[in-house]
Amino acid sequence: MEIKLTDEYKRNLLQGSNMTKVLQDAKARPNMVNGVLKGFELTRIREDSIYEKAGFQNGDIVEEINGIPLKDAASSIRLL
Repeated sequence: MEIKLTDEYKRNLLQGSNMTKVLQDAKARPNMVNGVLKGFELTRIREDSIYEKAGFQNGDIVEEINGIPLKDAASSIRLL
């Protein structure tokens, strides 16, 4: 599934306390496949959050962002 957000919407989300809220609106748990990190499973998605609005549901696995695979925690955080 592909999700697109307008530039204005993204800028608003990334400003100050909004970004903190975004990071708290869902839990991302590492998704391990044969001992290798392959994305993150979303859980505890809050009602009316960006995740819910984008159509994510608890248990969904995000394997890449903008075509970039999420293969380790450090690079995933930098990407975000």
